[in-house]
Amino acid sequence: MARCIHCSLAHDDLMHFCPATGKPIALGERMVGQTVLGRFKIVAILGGSSIGGVFKATDAATGEAVTLKMLHPSLGRNPAVAQPYMAEVAKAAGIGHPALGDIVAVAQDESGSPVIVRRFLQGRTLEQVIEEHSDGMDPSLAAWLVSQVLGALQALHSESITNDDLTPRDVFVVEGHGGEAVVKLAEIGERHVKNALPPEEADRPANRPYRAPEQVREGKTEPATDIFSVGVILYRMLTGQFPWPDGIPAGAGRIPSFKDVSEIKPSVPKPLDYTVRRALALFPRDRFKSPVLFAEALRNLNLLPGGAPSYGSLVPGYRVEATGAAEQAAADDGGTPPGTVKVPFDEADKTLQAFDPGQVVKQAAQSMSRTSRGMAAAKPSVPPPASPAPASPAEAI
Repeated sequence: MARCIHCSLAHDDLMHFCPATGKPIALGERMVGQTVLGRFKIVAILGGSSIGGVFKATDAATGEAVTLKMLHPSLGRNPAVAQPYMAEVAKAAGIGHPALGDIVAVAQDESGSPVIVRRFLQGRTLEQVIEEHSDGMDPSLAAWLVSQVLGALQALHSESITNDDLTPRDVFVVEGHGGEAVVKLAEIGERHVKNALPPEEADRPANRPYRAPEQVREGKTEPATDIFSVGVILYRMLTGQFPWPDGIPAGAGRIPSFKDVSEIKPSVPKPLDYTVRRALALFPRDRFKSPVLFAEALRNLNLLPGGAPSYGSLVPGYRVEATGAAEQAAADDGGTPPGTVKVPFDEADKTLQAFDPGQVVKQAAQSMSRTSRGMAAAKPSVPPPASPAPASPAEAI
């Protein structure tokens, strides 16, 4: 039992509020070894903040590794945060799009903490992939990666779900069953949690270059805000630079222009400049009207490869690297508490299916034709846990 930062006394590891002061005790290392929802045993910390934690856990029902995101129970008592957050994640889970993270459970534990459990992803965040191509990525690879993200966004937008603060850290690139790259947009519903964060945590400097003018200057977001963020990601993939390195300037002053992609990288086809500029239009009305139209524009430039590229083409030398799990990298962006258990990089999952960008239009049309689902219909079920075998010494924490 660690000593409480509020009263300096030692409390039970499952005590989320200091009994002496009533102040919340941050989730963190004390949660390792605990079982959540009667099924998910936490084995390591991936990251955390003052209002929650991200953990690697083992599903007792299947034996599989999962990522468990847990908000502090103080947020569970705030209906303006917990209810819309959980409802949106549950609704997204019912979409079933191959470029969205696989949600296993959406629930609140006995303490009232909102808990989101999804399949553990091993590989790289898109941020890491971009950094590994710091001088600019091949246009066909960049177009393919962006088309995957756009496919996931189209599925979400068709259900009136937006991201509102999309960055490459929200996207994972893993290896599929045939060695091909598979893209997963994993972070959903975070916009509801962001409102509960302290200002210094909510306004992450690393996120500023991806935020649209209406977001920075008017404090509002809409589906076109996500289009802008994808445009920034594409620009950075192609050039290794940001169109606005410090982000869109706040206030009423003039927004400076940026260089065309082909001006920085002459090997990039000039017609791609128009596509990028339209995505980065300062007024939402001037951007692509939907993610599917953005994807169509890329396809019409004949940039997309015939199929998914290999994972190795995106992550050079990945076979010999010993560390760098994508889940850990994404969680670390939120600040990793001291004393974290670092999770080693394992072989990427072989069973995931790649998403074909040529099906974006068809799937979007099908998604738009569906009626909206309620939370009860979309909420993933949590089947009764199987009787787990006794833990081996290696598994015991």
